[in-house]
Amino acid sequence: MTEAENLVATAHSLWRAGKENDMLKYLSDSIKIYRSENNYPKLIEILNEYAGALRINGKYEEALKNIQEALSIQKNNYGIDNISYATTLMNEANIYREKGDYYTAEDIMLESKNIFDSLNDKSYSYVGLLNNLSLVYQAIKKYEKAEELQLEAIDILKQSSNYNVPLAISYNNLYSIQKQLNKFESAFKNLLLAKNLLEKEVGKNHPLYSAVLNNLAEVKLKEKDYLSALELYKEALEVVEKCYGVQSSAYKSVQSNLSYVFDLISTLEIDDNSNRKYERGLDRAEKLAEKVKNLIYIQMPYMRDRICIALAGKGSECLGFDDEISSDHDNQTRCLLLLDDSDFEMYFSQVSDLIHKHISEEVSIQKITDFYSFYTSFPYGPITIEDYKNIPEEYLCSATNGKVFIDNLGKFTSIRNRMLRYYPQDFIYKKLAYHLNNIAQSGQYNYPRLLKRRDVVAMNFALNEFVKHYINVVHILNKKYTPYYKWSFRNLENLDILGDYTISSLNLLFDSNDKEKEKIINDMCIRLVKEMNSRNITKSKIDFLTYQADEITQKISDINLRNEDNWKI
Repeated sequence: MTEAENLVATAHSLWRAGKENDMLKYLSDSIKIYRSENNYPKLIEILNEYAGALRINGKYEEALKNIQEALSIQKNNYGIDNISYATTLMNEANIYREKGDYYTAEDIMLESKNIFDSLNDKSYSYVGLLNNLSLVYQAIKKYEKAEELQLEAIDILKQSSNYNVPLAISYNNLYSIQKQLNKFESAFKNLLLAKNLLEKEVGKNHPLYSAVLNNLAEVKLKEKDYLSALELYKEALEVVEKCYGVQSSAYKSVQSNLSYVFDLISTLEIDDNSNRKYERGLDRAEKLAEKVKNLIYIQMPYMRDRICIALAGKGSECLGFDDEISSDHDNQTRCLLLLDDSDFEMYFSQVSDLIHKHISEEVSIQKITDFYSFYTSFPYGPITIEDYKNIPEEYLCSATNGKVFIDNLGKFTSIRNRMLRYYPQDFIYKKLAYHLNNIAQSGQYNYPRLLKRRDVVAMNFALNEFVKHYINVVHILNKKYTPYYKWSFRNLENLDILGDYTISSLNLLFDSNDKEKEKIINDMCIRLVKEMNSRNITKSKIDFLTYQADEITQKISDINLRNEDNWKI
């Protein structure tokens, strides 16, 4: 390899490393050698390359000086009716174009085009000329001419599958022209062609693909299809992140577009309750969760794997029982954003400011440990029987109700799933015995005696106790926590074991006269015994439930718990 060739090779290596400015010296030194050797073909080649590198670095006057030397050498030694001269003219015109002297660039490119046309040359170099002249016409707002040239380039590129990537680029470039001509339908079709070609040739994780997605999103935005635009910008952002990283200008540009559409969707949302059916709080919360998720994914991508968004806790909407009547109090759309302790301490202010700026609905940002501490007194939820003993069951229901919409960290769901597996088995037996005793006392013993005395008020007290404890037993059989008394009957509709039976029996109970109530109570107790027998919880057929309670107590493996009074929890 000669000295000049070594210099050029070094320059190319620097170019591949993105060091365009550093490569200039090596190209300049190689030009001096080729000039001294009168090696005109190589001198013309490197002068073109050097001028292009100077152009990229913004050194336009020096670039023009070198490209004009190349033109002079070509003209004096090879004439002007050749593709090499036409290509060098195009390179000269590009310097003027980037310099902002568009009309000089136009004149020179048209001179180059005349040479290509006279030679009937439709090569890839000619396509390059068409693309560059199209850019000139875009700059001077001659969009019809720009479109004509871009379409000519596309027709040439379509003739060979070897040019699929340049063809995709031309389809994408055509968009910037056609949007100025308000030809959005045609532009969208061309962008889809570009998208399909790039998927086939370079795959989805490529900068060119993200550029097409960005333009597709812009078309959808123009059509006011904001949700489609949002999804396209999200997909483009993921590609740009993989290619350039989150600190790149490309990432920030797409992120800005995505944020704009996100804010636009939030602003334009209309909640016209008078013209539509009531929408449950859980459904509204799920939509809100999607907004919160998208916002954090866009603005705080480093939190993507750390967030949990849910709706759980107090309120009928967490049980799915809210309705039109619920809308008269505390019925705002809301959700929880749950964070690990360390993330909460580090990012709370940033997340809070972000949500306050972009979202009008209520988003409660909490520590996962604070949520579980509030409802169970334990930051990671109860584990042992002693833990469970002191927690009201309605609080356990509140801690595990609702819905988790997203949990990328998994910590909140891990605790939740453990609690949803229900009480330790010994404590299940303990609670079951307690409630069975109270059913027997209130319904099978006290109610008939009070009926004989015609003590109406006390009869209703006994009846209410019977209903409360019966509902609790049905929940235990289903291994579900009983909710707040207001919703305990309603929740029976969600229980597979005796749920429907209990609903119909209790409705019948309250619609019957006092004497009929006594029979219904007995029938309900008999049904409980049959159910427990069928599930091998008890073997005894005796339908007075204190006997069932005693049998169940003997199944408790912990001796101390077994020996406790089974009339108490």
